[in-house]
Amino acid sequence: MTLDVPAVVIESPAEATPRPLSALGVAFAGRIAWETAESVRAVELPEPPTPPKPHLDPERASRLTRIETIMRDARTELDVADVAQLGHVRAALAAAYGEARAHAEDPEAPFLVAELLRLLARAELVAGDLGGASALRARARLLDGGRLLGLSEGAAPLPPQAPLVTVTWTADADPGTVAYLDGNEHAFGPAPLVLTIEPGEHHVRIVARDLRDPSNVLETSVWAGWIVVAAAEPARTFLLPRAPIKACSRDDLAPALTAVAADANGHFAVGCTDWALLREKPNGALEVRRCDAHGCAPPVVWMTKPKGKSGGDGVDPPPPSTSIWRSGWTYAAIGAVAAVAGGLAAWRLGAFDRGEAPPATLRWEGVK
Repeated sequence: MTLDVPAVVIESPAEATPRPLSALGVAFAGRIAWETAESVRAVELPEPPTPPKPHLDPERASRLTRIETIMRDARTELDVADVAQLGHVRAALAAAYGEARAHAEDPEAPFLVAELLRLLARAELVAGDLGGASALRARARLLDGGRLLGLSEGAAPLPPQAPLVTVTWTADADPGTVAYLDGNEHAFGPAPLVLTIEPGEHHVRIVARDLRDPSNVLETSVWAGWIVVAAAEPARTFLLPRAPIKACSRDDLAPALTAVAADANGHFAVGCTDWALLREKPNGALEVRRCDAHGCAPPVVWMTKPKGKSGGDGVDPPPPSTSIWRSGWTYAAIGAVAAVAGGLAAWRLGAFDRGEAPPATLRWEGVK
């Protein structure tokens, strides 16, 4: 059984930059030797997922039409200021308010809710509750910044503005992530996103844009909802929700590559439990380091040894001018690549550049 092992090709000094397997070049022979002897198959890292397609809610158009119709009918009733109709008007506005709040992913949500709050405030004015109307209009102003009132909407005073609160959003966001706070766009950058807002209830919608296609104006909703910032809080930090990182992906292995680049024996924490670091060596050799979720094993060098030109064992070492044989590595032959014409032998080479003489060479010739 052959095991698929996600592999990363690294090249000094840019070890933290993963490269595709095609970058190995002449080390292809060493890769064949390693894969054959270890019963593994090197595979590319999983491709980064494409941004999900925007979710088009088939009910959105009818929902918006229904809410707009309720608001239009309520304005007509409230202009008459008939107290007998207040129960019916309040019930219809409350149903529309609940529906608009339940769909925070709609870009129109903060503006619809703000208008519904103003209509409910008008109902309270007709009922004679001036304080209730003022509180509802204050909530509406937080969501859309406020607007001029019509002559028939009354003039309930707004309560004084409370001290502002500093809100910080974490900068741990994917490129193209944008936050809409009460309908106003704020793009995430390398620095934390710091905003100063009034205490109370606010609408937040976080979306992802496809940066690979600037002409694509569609946005994918990452998270949407309503947050409440208390006046007693001098500052507040929100953690941006994001999709979990896929194991063995480039994002998952990025900390490991950085740790290995800084220290060959560095430790890290990733989700991938079995992967490999590959580096091309001279004369078709391949340096392999098998890694798990927290560290990498010492490097081992693999190559295919050419068929010998003289009798006897049938396998001769390369000529002395070949640098890979001149470096003093320890050789241990562990297998034969039966599928390669000419009977190539797979060699596992390690402990290179040692000062002492190499131990005896072991060779496996297979079953004759």
